[in-house]
Amino acid sequence: MVLIFATNTASAFWSQYTQPSSCKYSEILVSGVLTTIKDSRRKTRHFQIQGNNFLCLNLQSTAYKYVNLDWLTLEPFEESSGNCTLYGFRLGKHDFYTETSESLEKWLKVLMTKTILNSFDEDYVIIKTIGKGSTATVYLAEHAESRKSYAIKAISKEIIESQESGIKNLKNEIRILREIEHENIVKLYYVYENMNFVYLVMEYLPAGSLYKRLKTEKKLDENTCARFIMKLLETLDYLHSRDIVHRDLKLENIIMVGDSNHHFKIIDFGLAYLSSATQSLKCGSPGYVAPEILYSIRYDSKIDIFSAGVILYILLTGKHPFEGKTTEKILKKNFECRFSVDKKISTNASDVIKHMMEPDPEIRLTASSLLEQPWFNFVKISSFNINQSAMMSEIGTVAIV
Repeated sequence: MVLIFATNTASAFWSQYTQPSSCKYSEILVSGVLTTIKDSRRKTRHFQIQGNNFLCLNLQSTAYKYVNLDWLTLEPFEESSGNCTLYGFRLGKHDFYTETSESLEKWLKVLMTKTILNSFDEDYVIIKTIGKGSTATVYLAEHAESRKSYAIKAISKEIIESQESGIKNLKNEIRILREIEHENIVKLYYVYENMNFVYLVMEYLPAGSLYKRLKTEKKLDENTCARFIMKLLETLDYLHSRDIVHRDLKLENIIMVGDSNHHFKIIDFGLAYLSSATQSLKCGSPGYVAPEILYSIRYDSKIDIFSAGVILYILLTGKHPFEGKTTEKILKKNFECRFSVDKKISTNASDVIKHMMEPDPEIRLTASSLLEQPWFNFVKISSFNINQSAMMSEIGTVAIV
């Protein structure tokens, strides 16, 4: 099977670099001197990585050409040359030599997070299967040297290549996870590819999914639910402000962190999209899908709000709003979007559910608007009091000293 992330095959490896406006300027992640060899001639230049771009600088220390790193393959190497060992890395089909092994490590630390690697079997030891989906299997694995645990999402290339948007969705997932940095979103460390699989190396979260947690606890009290949903809405606000829509929020795609019922991370961005434009693709999980998707009308980020509303309903009641014995029956109820809220639930909590599960996307509130609902006030007050107490404690400690 051919490589999805093939080495750079364009006629020109480099593109002309244009200095971005100051508002788009990215931090320089690593810089230094590298040597290239062409036709037995050595050329030494200053290079740097800025955002996802690998830049070459001229003698005036100004970037004049670049290559985007997103889908380039990376391969470190060592070569013997007389009594010396040369260190370097290959990007696509181009070799770059570093001055020392320490310098190579400095470059690799950044490059490995930006490119596609090819040494999965050498780097990781699979321990056991911890999850399985239609296109991927998730394993618990250990790094061969550090022995650190990771979750490995092994995606079958045969399956995704047979799907109409399989490769596009995979690239979206990788691009999105590389771009975001948030305490409530799973972290992607590295991407590998071999002939049969693409491997996403991610942080390992042993506590299991929210679905698994509710198998034991059935439902949560209102205070815990408010804290949980407030964090979920804050996370969605973060994503939506960056034009990222998850498109498949459900209990199974929220992984708990430790024993707390309001610390979690969102996983599985396989159906996510990165765009401010409305979408039309029908996708998602039955029972969580926003009605506008089922109505075959164009939709936006508010589909995530509806799915989060379904999650809130389940957390508060211990039941699904659209129950059915078959997928068809679940989808029918999901389409009709009729549900009732238990009278034991407070008016403020009930209002939040109704706002989130509003069938009309034009009326449904955004994440930022929902966070202003009265139900979340006590969470904000208690958080403020905790912060004040911590601050006073620190002041008291300083005064005693």
